[in-house]
Amino acid sequence: MIVNGLPGWLTIEQDGLPQVMMLDIVDSRIQALYVMRNPDKLRHLADLLPKL
Repeated sequence: MIVNGLPGWLTIEQDGLPQVMMLDIVDSRIQALYVMRNPDKLRHLADLLPKL
């Protein structure tokens, strides 16, 4: 998925909170890895994951 213009992925962690990880890639190399765990900012994305 694309998150804020960067390739990334969404997971639900063991504590039940959503987490997004994004890669900043320049010249085919990872320059930075960003992790967002703020549930207030990510709660709407949790609906994209299948329910278990």
